Amino acid sequence: MAIRPAIGAVGVANTTRVGVQERTAEIGLRRAPWVRGHVTGKFLTGSATPGVPGGLVRGLVGGL
Repeated sequence: MAIRPAIGAVGVANTTRVGVQERTAEIGLRRAPWVRGHVTGKFLTGSATPGVPGGLVRGLVGGL
């Protein structure tokens, strides 16, 4: 039972890693001094968006 959250965490981490790799140039532009906004928050939101619903569905299906 304890391995399931670890597998989910690896999936979310992989999603975040791929997102960062695909958007490296954009990260550089967003870190420029004249740009406002937090890069970290945007990437965490981008990786949590598919991760949270997927985790909820897995939890519901696993509980059946």
